[in-house]
Amino acid sequence: MTTKEIKAQARPEFQKYPERFYPVETFAKMGYSRNQCPKCENYYWRASEKQADCGDSGCTGKYSFIGDGIGKGKKITFAEAWKGYEDSFTSCRVPCNSIKRYPIVARWRNDVDFVAAGIFCFQPYCVTGELDPPANPLICPQFCARFNDLDNIGLTGRHYSGFIMLGQQVFNYPNDYKFFKEECLEFNHRWLTETLGISPDEITYVEDVWAGGGNLGPSIEYFVRGLEVGNMVFMQYKTFNDGSREELDIKILDVGVGLERIAWLYNGSSTSYTDTFATAMNFLLPKIDVTLDEKIWEKYGPYSCTLNIDETDDIEKTWAELAAKLGEPVEQVKQSILEMKEVFIILDHTRTILITISDGCLPSNVGGGSNVRNILRRCFHILKKNGWWEKLTMEGFLNIFEQHKLDLEGIYGKFAEYKSFNEIIKVEYERWTTTDGV
Repeated sequence: MTTKEIKAQARPEFQKYPERFYPVETFAKMGYSRNQCPKCENYYWRASEKQADCGDSGCTGKYSFIGDGIGKGKKITFAEAWKGYEDSFTSCRVPCNSIKRYPIVARWRNDVDFVAAGIFCFQPYCVTGELDPPANPLICPQFCARFNDLDNIGLTGRHYSGFIMLGQQVFNYPNDYKFFKEECLEFNHRWLTETLGISPDEITYVEDVWAGGGNLGPSIEYFVRGLEVGNMVFMQYKTFNDGSREELDIKILDVGVGLERIAWLYNGSSTSYTDTFATAMNFLLPKIDVTLDEKIWEKYGPYSCTLNIDETDDIEKTWAELAAKLGEPVEQVKQSILEMKEVFIILDHTRTILITISDGCLPSNVGGGSNVRNILRRCFHILKKNGWWEKLTMEGFLNIFEQHKLDLEGIYGKFAEYKSFNEIIKVEYERWTTTDGV
């Protein structure tokens, strides 16, 4: 059976017996009740009857935090968002240990090139019990890379080629239990309500099923005002080809939270990219004579969840419907959104390039290096196409990487000197101009 089929087989059982698979005791203590979403039909937990659906933007139809962030007028950087997360989980009833991130180049694995999720750092050896994790339980601000949603970057506020996953991993051995489902929900809810100050009425927890790598378990996604904030995965079973399963000796808790989303949710900004790339964006925009159209973006922000290129059959129809909701001419909406989309692509890609090259990956035509070369050349192409390269110049382009460092230093500290970094970028530009070029 495929992973999809295994999940589909398990789902009815998980839904029928939630007390066996989900932390129902903690939900009860929190005053939450279980309901079925009338739109997607998934089961979810809510604190208030006012929450009539599961809270996913696919069901709410919009983000309701844009212009009305949970910070109630206060603003935070994403580095401050990490600090709040760290303070909360290192001080909870069963404290987690905060560790430094792993290199994004996954040299300890032969099946992937880059770390794409926090748990990748501990697969396979810590997951199988062959090696002990560096701490247990632990949290980590892991920089991750994914190159499968490049067309959505700059539009949705959710998509990045490189992002920081706030990982929480717990390894429960037969003779050394740390904590699992009930405590995980308790600690994550504590962070949401006490550190971020979110009302329980605005938080929904949606039941799901997770499967991968021959393992299976229940999972819970949590949402605030239409935005998925995090996902709690409880790796509980080993699965077999016929769909049968058995309990794992080592039960693993794997929580993933997108750090970039936290500052966005807190600040209520029109898009997450303005918070994530604040320093680099403020450097780049005047250099290329581009201005963010605040009026359009503030109107567009709540509906940015609907403009998913991968899931839209008729993009022009989607643009027309979006413009009607915004009450603005469709061409003006497209111009304002698409111009800034390309700026955000450059900012996203350059940050990913900074981390991947700094961690030891060189642009090339094979393996992970081909992903790095691809997004670097995409930056060159966008800058040339829009007439921005002549305004920015190579010196300005190299300066973007320095601006990213300023934002990231709040989480990772000072970057080590990489003397050949600029030369690598210059060589790649020269190769691009003499091959598939301009």
